[in-house]
Amino acid sequence: MIDDTRATDASSRKTHRELLLSIDDAELLGPTISTVDRHKSEMFDAALHKIAIDEKRPTGLRVRALAASLNGHELQDEMIQLLCEQLTSDAPVTQRLAAAGVIGSSKLSAPQLRNVTQLIRSAGPLEISSLLGAFESNADDEVGRELLASLGGDPGLTNLSPSLLDRVFQACSPEIRTASVALRKKLRASDEEQVKRLAVLEAEMSDGDSSRGQAVFTGQRAACIACHPVQGKGGRIGPDLSAIGARRNTRDLLEAILYPSSSLARGFESFSIVTKDGKIYTGMILSETTDAIQILTTEQQEMTLRRDQIDELQPSKTSIMPAGLDRTMSVEDLKDLVAYLQSLKS
Repeated sequence: MIDDTRATDASSRKTHRELLLSIDDAELLGPTISTVDRHKSEMFDAALHKIAIDEKRPTGLRVRALAASLNGHELQDEMIQLLCEQLTSDAPVTQRLAAAGVIGSSKLSAPQLRNVTQLIRSAGPLEISSLLGAFESNADDEVGRELLASLGGDPGLTNLSPSLLDRVFQACSPEIRTASVALRKKLRASDEEQVKRLAVLEAEMSDGDSSRGQAVFTGQRAACIACHPVQGKGGRIGPDLSAIGARRNTRDLLEAILYPSSSLARGFESFSIVTKDGKIYTGMILSETTDAIQILTTEQQEMTLRRDQIDELQPSKTSIMPAGLDRTMSVEDLKDLVAYLQSLKS
């Protein structure tokens, strides 16, 4: 009797969610998609796909519906186009990250991958790691060459880990893998180069405007507020910056922006988790039990992974905050951002 009651309750919840996924009210549909996403169940894939292909739906909801469906699916060209458009626009950062995550976890054809290489040339540091996931099984040398060329000019290159770059080219020919070695050496600036660059920029930070800097902090390009809370507003994947100006001087702030992996914030260390089915998650551990780990991913999603699903769990030496953010803004923007952070003292 108890089992029958539980089965009935589960069936009722499933039917309720399916009905909610069919409504037109975006305010109700959004939370429903989030709930379905946490369950990662195939039973809702058809309903999510229907939302994704419905051009009358808000773009953000369509992208979220795609992201909530199971990873590893094949994407039609029109869906790829929808996702790519989010990465070439001023879409909200969570929408860009969701789009990049879908692309990176999908099985793409060689022509589709070539389109993505063009995106990588201008991709921001927030999206590039996710996008590269799509290339991890690529064995097409032409795609590999185009990817090498795009990565060479990408401002987010310094945010990549050497192991990720190795995985991206592991299925290519020895020629392409050898060519990727030179790119790998460019991933991290030397300590001496960092010191010199910080000294040059520190001398230019004297006349920033904090009000303009607040606009940089909350803007979609830098998207600092997506991860960092200030006075109760913002994300929670990074440290609270409400009083950062009272604790850090100009050089400290510059180093945190330019080279975040050089000054990891205690308590906000990131971890890399590889599941037994080959999926990779990067995020901050929120809680642990003997049976499961709850993490907050870089896409601001809370996930619970059973320990028997996990193949590898390693602390990351790379900050969850992406390097290369300064290359997405002008020196004037950087000066204003530093001025704003210095003004935060309570």
